[in-house]
Amino acid sequence: MHAQQQILEAVRAGLLGATDAGENVFLDRVRALGASQLPAILIREHEQGEEVDPPVAGRAEQRRLRVLLRAVVADDADAPAKARALGLQLERVLGSPQFKAVKANRMRLLASRHMPFDGGETPMAAREQLWTVTYFLLRRESPDQPS
Repeated sequence: MHAQQQILEAVRAGLLGATDAGENVFLDRVRALGASQLPAILIREHEQGEEVDPPVAGRAEQRRLRVLLRAVVADDADAPAKARALGLQLERVLGSPQFKAVKANRMRLLASRHMPFDGGETPMAAREQLWTVTYFLLRRESPDQPS
């Protein structure tokens, strides 16, 4: 399994049951959310994808994967505050030294914003967070073997 997939699955596993979203933590979800699935957390790779640095001493290369998380809540008068509260829970889990992606202490929040969210018939709002995960590969030929 590619290191990118390992990272995304580790983020999902770390968030399952650890926030007010409970088990409503979805990776690469394409279907609309229903009212019964809120609050929810959506996880996917960011459009900018991954950056790769040249190999160091011909052996290891450093990579930075951007991960986009959306803390989705029902859109009502308190939606921004609820989304921020859920976003704070995300930060506490993913920013904790106990959280392990591929390399410990290598996950960092880059940006955060409130946004309306079009997820189907149910009005929703979300707190969107952009995270970066830095990891190393020992050989360019082995993207499934993070060091």
